[in-house]
Amino acid sequence: MRRFFGLVLSLFLLCSLAFVAADALGYGDAWIHERILAVQSAHGGAVAAAVVFVLLVVDLVLPLPSSVLMTLSGALLGAPLGAAVNTAGSLVGSAIGFSLCRAFGIRAFDRLIGAGELPRVVAFVERFGPIAIVFSRSVPMLTEIVSGCAGLGRMRAAPFFAWSTLGTIPVATLYAWAGAQRETALALPLTIGVAFVVPAIGFLVAKRFVRRGSLVDRDIR
Repeated sequence: MRRFFGLVLSLFLLCSLAFVAADALGYGDAWIHERILAVQSAHGGAVAAAVVFVLLVVDLVLPLPSSVLMTLSGALLGAPLGAAVNTAGSLVGSAIGFSLCRAFGIRAFDRLIGAGELPRVVAFVERFGPIAIVFSRSVPMLTEIVSGCAGLGRMRAAPFFAWSTLGTIPVATLYAWAGAQRETALALPLTIGVAFVVPAIGFLVAKRFVRRGSLVDRDIR
């Protein structure tokens, strides 16, 4: 698994550098925030919601700050509608990543990593798939990586979407609520803290109690 985790770490570093470079060039969080506010002012809340939705989907391939987008969604649309847009955009992006990796990822994985590593990824998905999906939803970049691993591991679509929905709704709602509480200075820091601390604790606890048997039903057709 060294080559696989090396590739994952490289992707993390590349995306982190992209974030830093974008911010240094003036295209960081503040720029995105201002552009979406300008869209809302010029075209109304519905178009702004559509823009947030599309950006959350393309976050699959672009290093966009999903936490900023989800928080802004709540600020623009209110907590209930913002949560709905956040959930829909995040799930559609994950569905695309999962489907592409399930359909075409094995060949690319074999070339980049080697065919001998794939059974280990499959074993990881069998053992930790649901836990990883649920608790990775709030962690930037990890969401996309876990969705791709689930596709490579041939997890069935129905369990993947069920676990993804279970993990996405609380995070999407929490960020939308933080955005709607603009007058509360502690809302966003508290939300980000919970979004990162809860997954870390969840992974540690789940690792102790996870069974050795398969946790997901795979389709190996």
